[in-house]
Amino acid sequence: MAALGALASQMMNTPAMRERMLQTQRRALETRFAELMNQLGLSPQDRARFVDLLAQKQINSMDVGLKALSGGLNGDERLAAAASIREANAAVDSQIRDFFGGDTANYAAYQDYVAQQPVRTQVNALNASLATAGVPLNPDQSNALAGVVAEARRTRSTTRDLKEPTNGDPSTALNPTAMEAYVRDQEQTDNQVADRSAAFLSPEQVAALRQAQAARLNQAKSSMEMARQMMGGAAGGR
Repeated sequence: MAALGALASQMMNTPAMRERMLQTQRRALETRFAELMNQLGLSPQDRARFVDLLAQKQINSMDVGLKALSGGLNGDERLAAAASIREANAAVDSQIRDFFGGDTANYAAYQDYVAQQPVRTQVNALNASLATAGVPLNPDQSNALAGVVAEARRTRSTTRDLKEPTNGDPSTALNPTAMEAYVRDQEQTDNQVADRSAAFLSPEQVAALRQAQAARLNQAKSSMEMARQMMGGAAGGR
């Protein structure tokens, strides 16, 4: 698995693959931030520049993730790589601040939008799952669910995203003990969301919500275990 990570890292270092990944990121970001760009009334030229900056942050994080998974870095080197990406992202954030030309209101709107992204992504995914199950949410229910999810995320005990490579040394974050703690905390958070959502969802919707949460958590566990294995067992100890 470590060899697979090394191969992916090498591929990312080729100009053609980096350009392809950059274009893929740009398309995804254009969709994710369309509402904000419309709200701010950005021109086509400004939209393109704004998306370019956002895409650079994505590529920065992807770089350190692939380096960590390649198996060629020790713990100190992984920490140094993560620190370098945080510095690179801070530089991009400074460019985004400059992009808004001193308009603090627009920059604050951008920061709020970014902060809301995890909730937006989670609620959209849950809404899609409920729609597939034949019990879609209406707009009021969707907004209420977003509020419940946001509150649950604020109060959860584990604030560190183990899948985010710039949060520290992945060999520590992805050891079995840390992964078990993350899963246990996520289960508690999901139960909290489902219990509170019963106030505005039907019993059928709550049941479908719990099924969607379980599927999402199983996928997260599989992804973390795959990442741990790709690191060649570096994260295998407790």
